[in-house]
Amino acid sequence: WIFALDRVGVARASAGLFVPTLVLMGVAATEGVTHAYGANPIQWPAALAGAGTLVLGAVVLYAFAPARGESANRSVWDRASIAIGGIGIALGVAVLFMPAFAAQISGEFAGQAFEASWMMLGAESAGGWLPLALSLLLVGAAFDASRTRWSLRRRLAVAAILALSCALWPLLASTPLRTWTRWIPTEVLQDLGTEYAHMTVEMVSQPLTIVALVVVLAGAACVALGTLDWAAVGRRAEGRA
Repeated sequence: WIFALDRVGVARASAGLFVPTLVLMGVAATEGVTHAYGANPIQWPAALAGAGTLVLGAVVLYAFAPARGESANRSVWDRASIAIGGIGIALGVAVLFMPAFAAQISGEFAGQAFEASWMMLGAESAGGWLPLALSLLLVGAAFDASRTRWSLRRRLAVAAILALSCALWPLLASTPLRTWTRWIPTEVLQDLGTEYAHMTVEMVSQPLTIVALVVVLAGAACVALGTLDWAAVGRRAEGRA
């Protein structure tokens, strides 16, 4: 770790912090295939989506070092990205308060059958947080790109990670972040996953989330178009030189 900090700096070295998580997931996958240690109750679509996000983050952190250089003027594409990102942030916050799952628990309490059903909000789902996180990334990237002269590959990396993260949403959408609910008896919750109690969650229609992700994709397109425009201006400047 000290060697990496000295050789490549803290930003790139931090990519190594993702390695233990990916290795442990690989161990869990091996156990799931070989059944060496019994059952493996991992939600693999969500785990694979998380692994893909970690790999993308590691690539961006390692391959695209922080930009250096003189200040740059904010282009029309940077302004468009900031405006679109602001819309995405507003939609992302709204998504957190929209229904995401219809949840139902059945079990036994005090010797009698117990059943409960309720709606889980976007803030209680992994997919519900994605539009807000990507919109914040879009705005932050647009501000940073206008503050410093980004390289071509750094600009393309931002557009790629926004687009690919939106593509991961279907894998995250059906993943709740919690199963513990205060108003349900603890005895029932403790029995979840056994023959005495079980919980089911069913996705509800999420049109606002789709709209928010489309807005993020529009922002990614602005970043990509701004990259092409930036590259063209650079080539014209080199030609005049």
